[in-house]
Amino acid sequence: MSFTDDFSSCMDSRGLPTPSQVFDSVSDALEFLHQLHDTWESAGGDEEMTLAALAALGAATGIDEGVLAILGAAGAATVSVYLSSCFVCLVTAWTSTGTSWSDFLASADDSWVKDQLTVAANDQGVDTSGTADA
Repeated sequence: MSFTDDFSSCMDSRGLPTPSQVFDSVSDALEFLHQLHDTWESAGGDEEMTLAALAALGAATGIDEGVLAILGAAGAATVSVYLSSCFVCLVTAWTSTGTSWSDFLASADDSWVKDQLTVAANDQGVDTSGTADA
């Protein structure tokens, strides 16, 4: 399976829609999560805010139409749970790529995104000292 397939399968297993419909690379995925986080923080960053509520706000703030459809489909999930799930699934998908952790982190140019990837990897007991096979 490909990285995108592995990511989508992981998200499906959690009952959440995958944002892979709006990206086709790791760096695009990380940019999507960064933008989603920024939009959520701009809306107040409320832990109880659902994706549907964020999507409703996004319609007024110019979030991409494809992203709004994904957010609306995940409706009742909170933004924080969705973001966390995305990072867990990114790490899960990364482990099958054979890419070094440092190369994977280099895909992200945002410190918050790097921190979230590291937390997700640590939570899963993933060795981040070298390659996915380390």
